[in-house]
Amino acid sequence: MQLDDLDRTATTVFEGYVVRKDLVRTFSRQFPVPTYVVEFLLGRYCATTDEAEIQEGLDIVQRQLGSRTVKAGEEDLFKAHARESGSVKIIDIITARLDARTDSYVATLPSLRLTDVRLTPAMVTDNERMLTGGFYAEMTLSYDASIAQEKLPVACRRQLFDLSDEMATKLDIEFYQDGRDALLKALVD
Repeated sequence: MQLDDLDRTATTVFEGYVVRKDLVRTFSRQFPVPTYVVEFLLGRYCATTDEAEIQEGLDIVQRQLGSRTVKAGEEDLFKAHARESGSVKIIDIITARLDARTDSYVATLPSLRLTDVRLTPAMVTDNERMLTGGFYAEMTLSYDASIAQEKLPVACRRQLFDLSDEMATKLDIEFYQDGRDALLKALVD
């Protein structure tokens, strides 16, 4: 691509900040993310006039979008990867809410159809926009088998700290997610 005088001036003055708009078309409708997410990644890896660096950046953007965006029908594949490897990196819109029942913050990740991903209070404090409609983010989703197998309501765990050591060693605690889950467990046993 040939740069005119204005383009050369802009790339000189704003070195590392100017990205060719035609690069966005390379990824048009390939991945389930808005154009501004692609533009952000292009800005991170392709903000140069050097064709070799641009091509290298395009390869990085292609790999990241290919491996971190969830296409229709791939939800369980990403969840399985998280389970098997312990974590998975994804690009998704994240919204959060305070779950009063468990007194914890939980996130919604629509591309994985998850509505109860646990967040630390610090994550929400550092990124309050999660609570006001959310935003697209590149994140690492970790899998915790103990949370996945919980049978006791999360709110009840706080009461376990009040037990004496003698009593706590005599208990075999099973966690459940809700009353229905507890009833099914009781019926099976």
